[in-house]
Amino acid sequence: MSTAEEVKARITVPEVLLRYGLPTSSRGRIPCPIHQGEDPNFAYTDGRFHCFVCGAGGSVIDLVMGLFGITYPQALVRLDEDFGLGLMRGQRDERTRRKAAEVAQKRAQERRRREDGKKVYQSLTAAFCAEIRGLRLGEERPSQWNGEGEPPALPASWVEAAHRIPYLEYWLEENSNFERWEANSHRSHSNSQLHSGGLPGGDGPL
Repeated sequence: MSTAEEVKARITVPEVLLRYGLPTSSRGRIPCPIHQGEDPNFAYTDGRFHCFVCGAGGSVIDLVMGLFGITYPQALVRLDEDFGLGLMRGQRDERTRRKAAEVAQKRAQERRRREDGKKVYQSLTAAFCAEIRGLRLGEERPSQWNGEGEPPALPASWVEAAHRIPYLEYWLEENSNFERWEANSHRSHSNSQLHSGGLPGGDGPL
């Protein structure tokens, strides 16, 4: 039996998920930890997994490759070390371990960044929904005009609601979930850099 076959025989997908701080489910369905999904599109058994959104799938080795962005040999080393199998003693490469640690750190940073971003998105959504409710509750209807003389001035609260509510509703529609909000934010940031005369990542105007 090869090292890879022994790793797959001795470690299950749920064990990998739990080892790296990810949720499991009695139904064998969770949000995909590889593409950071929100719906339970990641199906798994003891020996295999498959995401119906990003298409990732395979064995425990493929799962570790996807989670940490590392190569097949690096995933074997990581599983062997993290689960104390002792299958590759004498074959461990310090550079491989360092690279795996760096990639794991970057993935952890990205996961934290997304978690922070989700909190910002949820706060914005809640604030805008509350603002719409407040504008509608405080909105004073315009007086009826019979067509004679000067039309009555529009109430300030009505004018504010008429201008603000369509924008808020548009924002909520365009950013109906976290993934859309994140994509729109990145696009807006890139466009603002281009319009200011600079390039993304540049130091200023050309």
